[in-house]
Amino acid sequence: MEQWLNDTFPVAVWEKKFFEIKKMQLKREEERKLEAMREEQERILEELAEQWLSNNAKKLYIYIRYKIALEVKKDMEERPKYAGKSFPFITNMRYATVVMRDDFFIFNKASENQFE
Repeated sequence: MEQWLNDTFPVAVWEKKFFEIKKMQLKREEERKLEAMREEQERILEELAEQWLSNNAKKLYIYIRYKIALEVKKDMEERPKYAGKSFPFITNMRYATVVMRDDFFIFNKASENQFE
């Protein structure tokens, strides 16, 4: 059998095929290693993001409410129906923070740069 293979396919062809296959195998192994590294890095980033969100959930909630309050205030001031009318609860929202305590929200005056 070996004699027939050597007669049918010269040694140079076998060597060429061997090195091509070896090169492809090394390339596949390198790709697997890179993919494993990417997956590990993604997992670490996801864990860090989840940890940050869990540690800063209240701050994020307060910041989002603050930004929404600014948008509501701006909308109320721009509408002609409400122009010139006083809305102290909206006007003062620019300097307000929301503190969560159980199910109640308490508005406290704060500086503008608190959220920056």
